[in-house]
Amino acid sequence: MALSVLFILQSLKGFDQFDSPMVHFTAVLGIDEEGVRLRKGEESSFIIAGFLYYIRVLFVEYTLPAVTRAEQTQVDIDRFLELRQKYLVVGGYCPTGFIIKWLSYRKTISIQSGNSPSVT
Repeated sequence: MALSVLFILQSLKGFDQFDSPMVHFTAVLGIDEEGVRLRKGEESSFIIAGFLYYIRVLFVEYTLPAVTRAEQTQVDIDRFLELRQKYLVVGGYCPTGFIIKWLSYRKTISIQSGNSPSVT
Protein backbone atom coordinates (compact mmCIF):
# COMPACT_ATOMS: atom_id res chain seq x y z
CA MET A 1 0.00 0.00 0.00
CA ALA A 2 2.89 2.37 0.71
CA LEU A 3 4.02 2.46 -2.92
CA SER A 4 0.48 3.11 -4.14
CA VAL A 5 0.11 5.98 -1.69
CA LEU A 6 3.39 7.48 -2.92
CA PHE A 7 1.97 7.44 -6.44
CA ILE A 8 -1.24 9.12 -5.25
CA LEU A 9 0.65 11.81 -3.31
CA GLN A 10 3.09 12.54 -6.12
CA SER A 11 3.39 16.19 -7.11
CA LEU A 12 3.59 16.83 -10.84
CA LYS A 13 4.36 20.52 -10.56
CA GLY A 14 7.05 21.26 -13.12
CA PHE A 15 6.87 17.75 -14.62
CA ASP A 16 5.14 16.20 -17.59
CA GLN A 17 1.95 14.49 -16.41
CA PHE A 18 3.09 11.24 -18.04
CA ASP A 19 6.07 11.14 -15.67
CA SER A 20 3.58 9.82 -13.13
CA PRO A 21 3.21 6.01 -13.16
CA MET A 22 -0.49 6.40 -12.31
CA VAL A 23 -1.17 8.77 -15.20
CA HIS A 24 0.82 6.57 -17.57
CA PHE A 25 -1.09 3.47 -16.41
CA THR A 26 -4.41 5.26 -16.87
CA ALA A 27 -3.42 6.25 -20.40
CA VAL A 28 -2.60 2.61 -21.15
CA LEU A 29 -6.04 1.60 -19.86
CA GLY A 30 -7.46 3.69 -22.70
CA ILE A 31 -5.80 1.57 -25.39
CA ASP A 32 -7.79 -1.20 -27.05
CA GLU A 33 -6.55 -4.75 -26.34
CA GLU A 34 -5.43 -5.22 -29.91
CA GLY A 35 -3.38 -2.06 -29.58
CA VAL A 36 -4.55 -0.58 -32.85
CA ARG A 37 -6.73 2.23 -31.49
CA LEU A 38 -7.84 4.09 -28.41
CA ARG A 39 -10.99 2.93 -26.70
CA LYS A 40 -14.11 5.00 -27.17
CA GLY A 41 -15.45 6.90 -24.16
CA GLU A 42 -18.25 4.43 -23.48
CA GLU A 43 -15.77 1.54 -23.70
CA SER A 44 -13.32 2.86 -21.14
CA SER A 45 -15.08 5.29 -18.81
CA PHE A 46 -16.13 2.51 -16.44
CA ILE A 47 -12.55 1.18 -16.32
CA ILE A 48 -11.09 4.57 -15.43
CA ALA A 49 -13.92 5.24 -12.96
CA GLY A 50 -13.15 1.92 -11.24
CA PHE A 51 -9.45 2.76 -11.06
CA LEU A 52 -10.32 6.17 -9.60
CA TYR A 53 -12.54 4.47 -7.00
CA TYR A 54 -9.63 2.30 -5.84
CA ILE A 55 -7.38 5.36 -5.66
CA ARG A 56 -9.91 7.01 -3.36
CA VAL A 57 -10.27 3.89 -1.19
CA LEU A 58 -6.48 3.66 -0.75
CA PHE A 59 -6.33 7.37 0.04
CA VAL A 60 -9.02 7.10 2.73
CA GLU A 61 -7.33 4.08 4.28
CA TYR A 62 -4.01 5.96 4.31
CA THR A 63 -5.40 9.14 5.88
CA LEU A 64 -8.06 7.59 8.13
CA PRO A 65 -7.00 3.98 8.85
CA ALA A 66 -9.87 1.63 9.65
CA VAL A 67 -8.08 0.19 12.70
CA THR A 68 -8.00 3.61 14.37
CA ARG A 69 -11.47 4.88 13.40
CA ALA A 70 -12.73 4.76 16.98
CA GLU A 71 -9.90 7.02 18.20
CA GLN A 72 -9.93 9.53 15.32
CA THR A 73 -10.44 13.16 16.23
CA GLN A 74 -11.37 16.31 14.37
CA VAL A 75 -7.65 16.88 13.76
CA ASP A 76 -7.51 13.62 11.80
CA ILE A 77 -10.57 14.58 9.78
CA ASP A 78 -9.14 18.05 9.09
CA ARG A 79 -5.91 16.43 7.88
CA PHE A 80 -7.93 14.16 5.59
CA LEU A 81 -9.83 17.13 4.16
CA GLU A 82 -6.62 19.10 3.65
CA LEU A 83 -4.90 16.22 1.84
CA ARG A 84 -8.06 15.52 -0.16
CA GLN A 85 -8.15 19.11 -1.37
CA LYS A 86 -4.52 18.83 -2.41
CA TYR A 87 -4.47 15.38 -4.02
CA LEU A 88 -7.97 14.22 -5.01
CA VAL A 89 -9.45 17.15 -6.92
CA VAL A 90 -9.11 18.65 -10.37
CA GLY A 91 -6.82 21.65 -10.56
CA GLY A 92 -3.95 20.43 -8.43
CA TYR A 93 -0.65 19.21 -9.75
CA CYS A 94 -1.43 15.62 -8.87
CA PRO A 95 -2.09 12.44 -10.86
CA THR A 96 -5.65 12.10 -9.61
CA GLY A 97 -6.56 15.55 -10.92
CA PHE A 98 -5.46 14.57 -14.41
CA ILE A 99 -7.33 11.27 -14.21
CA ILE A 100 -10.54 13.03 -13.15
CA LYS A 101 -10.16 15.45 -16.10
CA TRP A 102 -9.69 12.55 -18.52
CA LEU A 103 -12.71 10.75 -17.12
CA SER A 104 -14.93 13.79 -17.47
CA TYR A 105 -13.61 14.42 -20.99
CA ARG A 106 -14.38 10.82 -21.98
CA LYS A 107 -17.87 11.04 -20.48
CA THR A 108 -18.54 14.31 -22.32
CA ILE A 109 -17.41 12.83 -25.64
CA SER A 110 -19.46 9.69 -25.00
CA ILE A 111 -22.60 11.71 -24.26
CA GLN A 112 -22.11 13.96 -27.28
CA SER A 113 -21.50 11.10 -29.67
CA GLY A 114 -24.46 9.18 -28.28
CA ASN A 115 -26.80 12.11 -28.86
CA SER A 116 -25.63 12.95 -32.35
CA PRO A 117 -27.92 11.79 -35.16
CA SER A 118 -26.55 9.19 -37.51
CA VAL A 119 -27.07 9.37 -41.24
CA THR A 120 -27.46 6.05 -43.00
